[in-house]
Amino acid sequence: MNYKHLLIIFIGIISSFALVGCSSSEQVSEKDTEEQVADETTENESGSENETEKGESEDKSKDSSKQSDEEKHMYDENNNVIEVSAYEMGFDPSEITLKKGVEYELVLINDGDMFHDLTTTELKAEITYKGEMPDHPESMSMLDELFGVTKVHAAGDHDGHHKNSFHMNAKSGQTVKLKFIPSETGEYEFVCTVPGHEEAGMTGTFTVVE
Repeated sequence: MNYKHLLIIFIGIISSFALVGCSSSEQVSEKDTEEQVADETTENESGSENETEKGESEDKSKDSSKQSDEEKHMYDENNNVIEVSAYEMGFDPSEITLKKGVEYELVLINDGDMFHDLTTTELKAEITYKGEMPDHPESMSMLDELFGVTKVHAAGDHDGHHKNSFHMNAKSGQTVKLKFIPSETGEYEFVCTVPGHEEAGMTGTFTVVE
């Protein structure tokens, strides 16, 4: 065997090793790529699950907060003082749940800058106490004029001084009180009867349950 044949054999052996090395490198590279894709998929799934859990947790928190707010507006014999804030233009709270046959004290606080009242002609109730109420003003305020009010007296018979009328007047910054016992179940609207105020959103609901 001469040198030429040995050189050919040696080159063949070197080439074989080179091919094996390249094949192994490609297999390792493919394996690494597959593992990387799997890891990214797992991370994405984990992130999605975390976002879902976070969303569910926030929803539960909102539901709990809403339920808590609703419970605050439920009044009974152990929680019978109802404080209602009147402002431009609404009542807070505006949804009030009561129990039939329980005596309540309703406290109307005028936190607005305008004259307001709280009136219901629908609620069936016995009025057991009524504090002194101010007269409706004889002139309109600048805010009344801005809201388009053309008169300060409510239409119809809304005498705040009449003992049996469920009508409460309050000047800005004033607090007035009334005690009553609901006698029938149902839903009854209350409003501010100053012209233009009901239309602007000053309404609410008494819900009387057994």
